[in-house]
Amino acid sequence: ALIDLIDAETPAQRRQALRQHDGALAALYDGWRMRLIRALAWAEAAIDFADELDVVRRQVKQRTDAAGPLAGQTFVLTGTLPTLSRGEATRRIEAAGGAVTGSVSKQTAAIVAGEEPGSKLEKAKQLGVAVWDEAELLSRLGG
Repeated sequence: ALIDLIDAETPAQRRQALRQHDGALAALYDGWRMRLIRALAWAEAAIDFADELDVVRRQVKQRTDAAGPLAGQTFVLTGTLPTLSRGEATRRIEAAGGAVTGSVSKQTAAIVAGEEPGSKLEKAKQLGVAVWDEAELLSRLGG
């Protein structure tokens, strides 16, 4: 990945090389892979067990969501993170099995707050939602 960064001639090539270098591209691909596996499992189950779709839906969700350190958890991003863009943070959370929403609720596992967080942080504190900084998020993601 470092050679790709050195050889990059355009801004797009530099961005791609940087993503490869910090593992973000792998995280993005893993997220896509999990979505494809879930879609394939759902399609096969829907064909094989058409009369039992509710049971199949629960089983598929349990098995596919169980992969990743943030599996089944919902997060909210607010403010400007020091090193990650909002899109990159979202991709990493989703690749780890989590979900990102735009509003805080009691079901929110944590709010990831950066500089100038705004009203979402206050609401999270009122609801007793955990508040993480970027370092905590990266730690929970395993690096």
